[in-house]
This record gives sequence, structure tokens and C-alpha cells, in this order.
Amino acid sequence: MSRAAAALAVLAAAWTSPLAAQLSLRLGALRSRYADRPALSAASVSPRLDWTGGPARAALEAGYSTFEGGGWAAQAGFQVDESHQLGPVAAVAITGSANGNWLDGGTSSWRARLGGQLGRRVGPLLLGAGGGAGGLQNVAGRAFGLYEFSAAASAGPSSAMTTLRVGRTVADSIQFTDLVMQLSWRPGRVAVDASGGVRRVDGAKASGTWQVQTTLSATQAIALDLSAGRSPPSPDGFATGFYLSGGARVVLLHPRSRAARLAERLDAERVQVRLRVPRAERVAIAGDWNGWAQVPMTRDGEDWVVTLPIASGAHEFAISIDGGRLTAPDGVPTVADEFGGRVGVMMVR
Repeated sequence: MSRAAAALAVLAAAWTSPLAAQLSLRLGALRSRYADRPALSAASVSPRLDWTGGPARAALEAGYSTFEGGGWAAQAGFQVDESHQLGPVAAVAITGSANGNWLDGGTSSWRARLGGQLGRRVGPLLLGAGGGAGGLQNVAGRAFGLYEFSAAASAGPSSAMTTLRVGRTVADSIQFTDLVMQLSWRPGRVAVDASGGVRRVDGAKASGTWQVQTTLSATQAIALDLSAGRSPPSPDGFATGFYLSGGARVVLLHPRSRAARLAERLDAERVQVRLRVPRAERVAIAGDWNGWAQVPMTRDGEDWVVTLPIASGAHEFAISIDGGRLTAPDGVPTVADEFGGRVGVMMVR
């Protein structure tokens, strides 16, 4: 199957599936360096399709940028993951991804990868390890195998988490080790992710890398973002050095929600959460507002209702159906959790 046919198949499956699909569009501007070209400023447009169903999630994203003075760059990528709980404190995830990059003049690169990750909570720490294998083609047109291994340790609540990650990558004769410290902070509607570290290429000097990204959820349909950083040398040779980017992402098509119906503020402290969960006998909800302790919900027809003390802002949550494991409800936006799985995101006003 060609890449175009595969992309159309994914779009068709997501659009006709009874599971959740969300379409969004990002408009922005950036300054970056591609391949052997000097840094240039560009306007960019990036459509994205997210599809979620139970433990599985997929995303298809493309981007097109036009440079000042002429020229263009394009990117396209697909990623999929499926996660499963291994008891109350562990989970395993299978991941796959593929992406391509193109510049005017015929320069291009691509990479594809299939891997897995195992996460486990040990006391106050969240420990994870994983690896993957695949292939890539660099901007010089040379293709070779790619092998990656990593381990990480995280501490802190989901609203302010610190992670230390070490990784090893082997790409033909290019071999390097990454050591990165990352901080994720979620104060209300704002999300801040900052990281800094070093990449040590065998036989060469270590190079520093850093990134700061801030996202403001203005509404449930509009998010503003600003990011800057320094990318280390990569095996494909496409993007490296300093970059600056800013833009706005607008949700054009919301999920056909079967689960999340309403989060209505009753007063300064209490919020009523109403979820549509057909054919369930028991439903419990847990989230970052109470340390992920499960709270039973009350049936109201096919809906389930509970009143909770939740502050305004974006909150991560999951539900348990009929005593099963915690999982993100169908039809809501999701983010990765500490175990490599997915949890739902609920905006509370």
C-alpha cells in the first residue's frame, strides 16, 4: 500500500468509526534551520487528526511552511500506541511511528520505528524502560537501521513532574547517548514543559540541547503555543540548531462523544461531572484533583453523575467501568500518562 493510500485509509477509518476522532488546524510562524541551509523565518500551517478508541490512540499530522524570500518545507507523520495495565502500579505500551521531511530542491529524509515501553510505580518514583527498532534515510539519501533504548525516572504530582531520562541510539556508524532532565508544570489552563541535557556522539564532543514550550488553553477549541530550543545533531540531518515557533491550534471537529458530556460548575468549590457510559453497571472516576482516588458515580439513565471539589483549569482523569482498570473514556482528548498509557483531559471553568 502506498503512503497516500495508507493515509487515506486511516482518515476513512477514523471518520467512519464509532470511536472518537478530532480534527484540528495550527497556524503559526517559525524560525529554524533545515539541512545545510541557514536559519530562515517561515509561516506554517499544520492539520492534525487524532483518533482514540479504548487503549489505542493514533495521530496523523502534516505541516507546510513557506520561507521568507521563497522556498518551502513539508513534514508528515503518523504515530500509534496501545497501552495496557499490568495491575494497579504497572503498564505496558506498544508504539509505532513514521515521518517524512521534504525541502524544495529535492532534499528529503524519513524514519520509521516500532517499539515498546514498560512503566512501574516504585514508592514515590515512576520508573520506565523501553526500546525500539526501525530505519531511516538521511538528507544525503543514505538509508540504514535505527535502534533505540531508554530508561527514565519521574517524581512529583502530575501537575508538577520532574523526569530524568537516559537514552542510547545506534544508527549505522552514528552512535550517541542522551541525558535529559525534564520538568512538566500544569498550573490551570497553562502547560509548561522545559528540558535540558546533552547528546554525546561517540568520537565527538558533547552538544547541549534544551527546549521550553508553553501552551495556553484559551478555550476548549483554541490553544496558543510558544516554544524555543536548540536541537542536537540528528542522524537524518534534517533539522538542527536553534528554533523558535509560535502559533494557535483550533479544533475544527470535536470527538463524537459517547462518554464525556458535561463538567458544570455549581459554585466556587463544586463541579458536577456527567459522563455518558451506556450499559455500565458501576462507574467510578479518578483524577489529579484527589490523588487518583476512585469516587463512585450515580446512574442517571445512561449518564453517570458525581459532584466533586475541582479547581478551574485542565485536569487529567480516568474512569473505571464495572470494577475494571482505570481508562480514558471514549470521545475525550487524551494525553500520555506516567506509565506510557493514556488518560482523559477535562476542562473545568
